[in-house]
Amino acid sequence: MDFFRSTVKKQSDSWIFPSGKGLTLSGINAAGIDTFSDVPINSITREGIQNSLDAKDLAVDGPVVVKFQKHDIPSSDIPGIEELRNEALPAMRSKWDSSETAQDFLNTYENVINEATVPVLQMSDFNTKGLANKNWQSLIFVAGDSVKDDEASAGSKGIGKFAPFAASNLRMVFYHSISEGEGERSIGVSQLVSFDKPAKDEVTQGPAYYSAKMEGTKYLPMSGDLPLSLIHISEPTRRTPISYAVFCLKKKKRLAHNEMT
Repeated sequence: MDFFRSTVKKQSDSWIFPSGKGLTLSGINAAGIDTFSDVPINSITREGIQNSLDAKDLAVDGPVVVKFQKHDIPSSDIPGIEELRNEALPAMRSKWDSSETAQDFLNTYENVINEATVPVLQMSDFNTKGLANKNWQSLIFVAGDSVKDDEASAGSKGIGKFAPFAASNLRMVFYHSISEGEGERSIGVSQLVSFDKPAKDEVTQGPAYYSAKMEGTKYLPMSGDLPLSLIHISEPTRRTPISYAVFCLKKKKRLAHNEMT
């Protein structure tokens, strides 16, 4: 399963941690994620299916199809893993050395990335429109709000987007979308804690993005061959090349395998 491995690895793809001076620190207790922490798999199933139904392509015959799959990948295939292990993790530990809750999370984080393999939950939908630019921006970069194409669409407060992070011990999610207007694009998001950047005398805001680079104030999608290549496999349920996929790493250890299917 090479869906995290690109044949062309460009050095411009990296984890970008937005930072600044005088920012409010982001701790480990995040209200949006905690909303779904008690039943993470139920939550990601409910929220994901609703989002897919809202994005149905009316020009395509047949129902919206949502598929959930579990895969195991080498931890070395996690994009930017060495950057996270050698730079971000020590910085987070130092910043939150007096927080037992944060240290517990970081201990789990370190254990996960040091395992030989990491489970990944993949959610894909078919017969949908994919994400237009306004939906892409809202999903990934906007907190506390969401953009819906149809006023009748369920949900509009922007809380459901945090459900995949509650299902991940790394609080890491990769998004991949194919749409008529925007083509194919992917990006990674990690909802982590703030840490210091001494060289700039700045502090990070918490969320990080696995992106090619910033262009002005915008994060560009990942460059080169899409590493989430499993989405390109032809499937019997796939009647249109327009689709959307979410990959979250990794499931809570206390969940049984049959709770993910």
